[in-house]
Order: sequence, then C-alpha cells, then structure tokens
Amino acid sequence: IEMRDIRKVNKKNGLTLVELIVSLAILGIISVAFLSMFGFGINSILTSGKKSSSNFSAQAIMESSISDDSMTSPALTRTPGISIKLYKSSVEYTVNGDKLQVSYPYGSSTKTFTTFISN
Repeated sequence: IEMRDIRKVNKKNGLTLVELIVSLAILGIISVAFLSMFGFGINSILTSGKKSSSNFSAQAIMESSISDDSMTSPALTRTPGISIKLYKSSVEYTVNGDKLQVSYPYGSSTKTFTTFISN
C-alpha cells in the first residue's frame, strides 16, 4: 500500500461532535436574541396602537365640540376670553378666543389635549 492510499482512507467527510455542539450553541444564542427583539417589537406596536387610539378619541371630542359649539363630553373644558400674542415680521398681533382642553387616558397616565379657537 502506498502512502497516497493511506491518506485517502484516513480522510473523513463530515463534522465532529464538538463542531456540531458549538454550531448549535451559536445558533441558539442568535435565535434567543432574535426572539427577544421580536417580542419587544410586538409589545411596542401594541402600546403605540393603544396610545394612538386614545389620541384619536380626544381629537374627535375636540373636533365635535368645535363644530357643534357645545360641550359634548365631561372631559372637555372651555375657557373663554383668552388672548394670545402672535409675532410676524416684528409686528405683534393679539388674537382673542377660547381655549379648549380634553383630558384623556394615555397609557397608564392622563394627558391633556389643548387647542385655541379664535373669535
């Protein structure tokens, strides 16, 4: 038997058990990181959806009050006789009107949506 034939017999194709365990460990670490990122993303999407829904409800109450010119919700407060100052090109303008505020739940806290209606 020649030396070339012995090298061919000893040459094996495939992976050893150690290589297989190391590659599975690396895949496990990568999959855990990916799954935790996926879970965080889903949680953020759900939280943003709830907050957007709250903002939309407050805006609907505000717009309904402006169009009907009446108080449509106990969460709505109208403060008449407010004046604000606007500046344009070094000229001061005073605008009189009413301030409307809606308090609404926003996640685990309460927020206030405020707008100004000129007379």
